Amino acid sequence: MDDRDGRDVYILHVTPRHKKVGLFKGELWVDAETYLPVRESGAFVKTPSIFLKKMQFTRVYEIQNGVAVPQRMESKADVRFIGPVELNISYLKFSKEEPDTVAGGASDRNK
Repeated sequence: MDDRDGRDVYILHVTPRHKKVGLFKGELWVDAETYLPVRESGAFVKTPSIFLKKMQFTRVYEIQNGVAVPQRMESKADVRFIGPVELNISYLKFSKEEPDTVAGGASDRNK
């Protein structure tokens, strides 16, 4: 257990028993109050493509209304024939809205 950004979190070190695409070895931070993920980081144990040698990532979540909402994702991959590649994504104003509240929703067109 640790304190991160004013919240108590459990830091779990995870290692899958089998090598399958999508599984990773690394750390999973879980909020102690809601048991939702706060951060995931590590390396995939099996790459999804023959062109990728190694793939590492970090995903950061923020808890909003009882849901873990993605805030940032950082990925680093060693790609065959190209070399190292980095991809950083920041999710700005990411929220779960009802379909009719989305800009230019269907309810405005049917009136």
